[in-house]
Amino acid sequence: MRWDEMRVAGHPFIETPHMDRLARDGARLTLLARDVTRLRETADTLPGDVHLAACDIRVRAKVDRAFAGAVSELGPVHALVAGSGIGGANHDGADDRFDEIVQTNLNGTYYCCAAAIRHLAP
Repeated sequence: MRWDEMRVAGHPFIETPHMDRLARDGARLTLLARDVTRLRETADTLPGDVHLAACDIRVRAKVDRAFAGAVSELGPVHALVAGSGIGGANHDGADDRFDEIVQTNLNGTYYCCAAAIRHLAP
């Protein structure tokens, strides 16, 4: 049985062994990230066809379009791995990254989960 997985990857190289195993087991993968060049490099190391979508997960409409495109190409979602996130130091003042961190790690993850639920396989 084939199944589809949406993978939201902030650092796709870190997760390549897991994606490789899923692809070898028959999963049709979709990778989302802001940097499609890095996604292509990762996809080239994986067996089978991999659907790529440049997507800023901080923007709900972009997430919705990316999921709709993947579903149109591959069929319904069977699993979501929301592996995106940013970290690092955050300081009050001009270098404050609080909004960026929350928009990516919290809002972006929520947007991906909400989109996945709308496209889940029965």
